[in-house]
Amino acid sequence: MDLFRDITQLLSIFDAILADEYPGNSKSVSVENLEEEIFCDFCGGDIFTSYFDCNICSYDFRDPFIICPNCYAEGRSCRCTIMNAKQYRDFEQLLHIRGNAIEVMARYAKTRSCANRLPPDLDLSVSSSSPLTLISCYT
Repeated sequence: MDLFRDITQLLSIFDAILADEYPGNSKSVSVENLEEEIFCDFCGGDIFTSYFDCNICSYDFRDPFIICPNCYAEGRSCRCTIMNAKQYRDFEQLLHIRGNAIEVMARYAKTRSCANRLPPDLDLSVSSSSPLTLISCYT
């Protein structure tokens, strides 16, 4: 079992999740510090970070009606259709965690001479045009 390869694959998966969950102008999206996991009230899927909620349309008049981004993009909504974009986790913090993981992987690659084992499609650089952190072992 190659730990370096496995972690590299996990970073690629995490990148795909971050790309799907990217909130755009994250300054206008409120971050809710929830103590428990939340799920989409339509499809039942886990909410990783981004979601839409409505405090008007709730099942028990305490918890808001929650929709995942995929259901919202497919046109699903609450009865009143007034849904608010929210985040379960701070997106900037997720990018910071990813950046720390990339730094560790880059240091490991240098010390173990395995930079050439990183897949060429793994995007590891930082770009102002991208929400993801980009560095490359190939530069």
